[in-house]
Amino acid sequence: MFGICGLHTMITLTFFLPNRLPTRWHDTSIIVNDAVIISKPYTLEDCRAPVDNQKSLPHVRKILENFFARKKNPQGANRPVVATPIAPRKGG
Repeated sequence: MFGICGLHTMITLTFFLPNRLPTRWHDTSIIVNDAVIISKPYTLEDCRAPVDNQKSLPHVRKILENFFARKKNPQGANRPVVATPIAPRKGG
């Protein structure tokens, strides 16, 4: 059916997408917003939409780019560290 990596991506996508768009399954494909079909191995290149529903495709691709960026860098290692100022103590 699919390998371990494809299965993990598929499961993670099913938890990630419904919070943003309506998602359902059709055999081994994920259908998002009743327009975009994501086939296995569930990458950006595997997103396609019918000719009459092309307007949803860029939005779904942007969400998937965000998903794969988070998957690649889960803890936000490239985020700048925010310094918390410590106010001077009053009194003595």
